[in-house]
Amino acid sequence: VFGRPDFGLILSGYFGIFLLGATNLAIVFFISLFFRTQIASMVFSFFLLFTLYFFGIQKFTDLIGIEQFSSLQSISLQRHVETFLLGILDFYDFYFFISVSGLFLFFTYWKLRERN
Repeated sequence: VFGRPDFGLILSGYFGIFLLGATNLAIVFFISLFFRTQIASMVFSFFLLFTLYFFGIQKFTDLIGIEQFSSLQSISLQRHVETFLLGILDFYDFYFFISVSGLFLFFTYWKLRERN
């Protein structure tokens, strides 16, 4: 209330959360094509997004203790949204979210066309 908020940081954070949400929706749309029930689709989607998000947290990978997980940090959703939340608009992270969203939406479209 008494300070001056940094609107660049706020807008960057909102933009990163928007990209994260769009990517999550694209992944969930694709996964839901492989299940007959909504519950099974939701449970599998939750665990997949949970693992994609937590691969980027260093304490999580240290807890597991496997060095092979360090290479999986590059596909972590948390790693890429973190820069937006810090106020950094990095083209690499923007490209990651747009390409993953586009890829999964394309796969969804392709699978739906295949069904018909």
